[in-house]
Amino acid sequence: MTSKRESIFAYLATQAAGITVAGGYNTTVAKVERWITAPELDDNVPADFPLIIIEEGTEVVEYEPSGMAMTDMTFTIHAHLKGSAASVTPTTLNAFIEDVKIFVETYNTANGNAVDITVESVSVTHAPEISYAVATLNCAAQYHHAVSTP
Repeated sequence: MTSKRESIFAYLATQAAGITVAGGYNTTVAKVERWITAPELDDNVPADFPLIIIEEGTEVVEYEPSGMAMTDMTFTIHAHLKGSAASVTPTTLNAFIEDVKIFVETYNTANGNAVDITVESVSVTHAPEISYAVATLNCAAQYHHAVSTP
């Protein structure tokens, strides 16, 4: 049986691939990956950008009566852009951040597997020497489950 944790991450990865201009977003995502630890900035080829990496985090379980539990989980979404000019523009990066925030809010229950998923904070790293930027969105998810089926 698939755990709720796995169901949440699998659903988010599938839906993140749908971030496209045709779908009403500012950006069309070329690739979505799931990682335990995010890769180095230059590990992907140019065809992979814009790239979303979902990095799994930690969880804290609060046990409840009747064999139930509420789990608070953290994860990070890395939204990678690689520019074709001298640098990635702030406007382009901010539009991509907006897309990821809208994506999280749109799918904030991960198809009923989560109680709620939120973006807790955003930070930006820019490497102008390789025309590269990444927005790191720290996210939190909460889900309710039977102790016997995490």
